Amino acid sequence: MTQKTISLNVILRYGKRRITTTFKTALLILTKGYYDAPSYSFSYYKYFLRLMTNANFKFYSVKDFLLSYRKNEVHQKSVILRHDVDVNPLNALKLAQIEKRYGVTSTYYFRLKSQFYKFNHTTTKIIRKIYDLGFEIGYHYECYTLHNGNKHLAIEEFTKSLEKLRQIVPIYTICAHGARKDMKNYEMWDNMDELTKYNLIGEAFLSILFNEEIRKNLVYISDSFNGWEQKLKDFIKRNLNAQNTPILYINRHPYLFYPI
Repeated sequence: MTQKTISLNVILRYGKRRITTTFKTALLILTKGYYDAPSYSFSYYKYFLRLMTNANFKFYSVKDFLLSYRKNEVHQKSVILRHDVDVNPLNALKLAQIEKRYGVTSTYYFRLKSQFYKFNHTTTKIIRKIYDLGFEIGYHYECYTLHNGNKHLAIEEFTKSLEKLRQIVPIYTICAHGARKDMKNYEMWDNMDELTKYNLIGEAFLSILFNEEIRKNLVYISDSFNGWEQKLKDFIKRNLNAQNTPILYINRHPYLFYPI
């Protein structure tokens, strides 16, 4: 692939605002290799999945990890992989297709009231495709912040939205959307027993990150935070060839990925 071809593809698919960054990514891949490419490229993501699976890391969806943990059957080299689909459902499908190719499983959490995409026939078709590829679909809820902390209204909307999503695919886990700094959506739950009323086995924050036993041996890396790329590379450097490693919990946002 020539530089000219890459530039033309970028213009056609992503417009002028993203040309410079994507073109620089392409040049890095061509001249320095995958590992030096920015971690938001599809090419580096493929490299990462291949690297980790070849090193005997086992990838889990949130649901599969929780079930394995409760049976005391978690692999000695484990990666929990979750995707918060805040903006671009189509990019989520592309990531799922890549992960399928490398035998990796993960969870894709979809919003029902995103200001960036509509929960319509196109979105539900993508959700079904990702599920049919073998991935877990979860509900990325934001009811509590949308109703300014009114739990009654939040629960009412949560119940309706969960049922709406379950008309498309089974839902076993949920994940709070981080919409506001002054209020967290998972604060709508007084205790984890409330989830059982909805036949849910867990919440991506409360059941893992806020579980004291799991946190003792867990490294959480989210591309929402500055420095996450270096943190991931440090984890790989320390643990790639180890026999037993801390649990790696990764949160990625599909809309941030570039098609190179």
